[in-house]
Amino acid sequence: MNIEKILSSQAQIAYPVDIEETVHRLNLKKGKTINFSLGQSGPETIPYDYFRDFFLSLSRASQEELKPLALYGASRGSSAGLDAVKKLALKDGIIADEKNICLSSGALEGFYLLTRALANKHDTVCCEAPTYSINLKSLEEQEFNVIGIPVEDTGIDLFQLENVLIPGQKIKFVYVIPDFQNPTGRIMPLEKRQQLVNLAREYEFMIVEDAPYRLVSYDGIPLPPTIYSMAPDVTVFVGTASKIFCAGPRFGFLIGHPMIIEKVRRFKQCVGYNIPDLCQRLVYGYLADDTAFEKYMMRILTVQKKKRDLMLRQLEDSFHQHKEISWSKPGGGIFIWVELPEGTDADLIWSDAIEKEGIGITPGKGFFPGNCKRNNCFRLNFTFPTNDEIREGIPRLANIVKRYVG
Repeated sequence: MNIEKILSSQAQIAYPVDIEETVHRLNLKKGKTINFSLGQSGPETIPYDYFRDFFLSLSRASQEELKPLALYGASRGSSAGLDAVKKLALKDGIIADEKNICLSSGALEGFYLLTRALANKHDTVCCEAPTYSINLKSLEEQEFNVIGIPVEDTGIDLFQLENVLIPGQKIKFVYVIPDFQNPTGRIMPLEKRQQLVNLAREYEFMIVEDAPYRLVSYDGIPLPPTIYSMAPDVTVFVGTASKIFCAGPRFGFLIGHPMIIEKVRRFKQCVGYNIPDLCQRLVYGYLADDTAFEKYMMRILTVQKKKRDLMLRQLEDSFHQHKEISWSKPGGGIFIWVELPEGTDADLIWSDAIEKEGIGITPGKGFFPGNCKRNNCFRLNFTFPTNDEIREGIPRLANIVKRYVG
């Protein structure tokens, strides 16, 4: 039997995630490896004491209290999960109600279900270029017509977006990460947010606002309000607890128009049905005490700011004589974006870094849709590796990069 003929068109175009491939190849290496490719926060910032106390409290719970952990729950979320979203949303200036909240198993699932509800196969959608690679993969594998709009220092280039819209091109939504953008770390200013809202209303498309990093701000930079809080009529907000707690509980959520949210909930019923009640309680307990939460966040920001500053110093020390190489200096988030001279192939750097130095990076091509694909760039994560790994790994990586530059 020819299995390939049986596969769907979406299955046939599915491609691997660079991060997972990097981890796999690093695992095959003998000896110590250093991974700058993951999208993880610092492992040492995880509140293990809170975890222990939480599970100890379950050991003393009654059968009635434990029963919801063993049963199916509502796709919309339990009271604990919904209250957790409301508390997180308030920190972003959003007043959320149960009718416009949908919980998801991580922001990735929420994004997939949302985009499935907003667009059909072959519909045109726009995203930043570069943008978050896994969500881009989701858009491409759903067979949307994905148009990348270049990212400027101030976020998405609205002039280029208008060039797509003016000829009468109908787009269903624009996907943006306005705060400490993944992978560039840039911030979209208030004026541009308002201009994007104006375009959405004029040309009748939705804005999908991905906001995992808003609270992960290291330099006290005052952020503009969320696009959703400015224009809930044309925006759906995608949120997560993974960057301000930890990724394991897979706690994501959407906030949007009740009609859209209800359709997403119906899709959620076919994809895992509900988030485990255990995860919802775990996140709610983490957020319940405001004083404790502020302490948790202070630790996250203190540890990760030191790592960011250390990696920036190491990059400067390693490349100060190579003016043709540049990198972002993000005020928040968890990534640094490195730009190389035109014609440089980051795949070659990626492969050599793994095979010769045991170092993982994320090459740039996965962050760009097909209309503007390029690969003279790569992404570094500074939060997951240890300080020692940053001190050791960046100079070794720089030696690889210099072989392909100049």
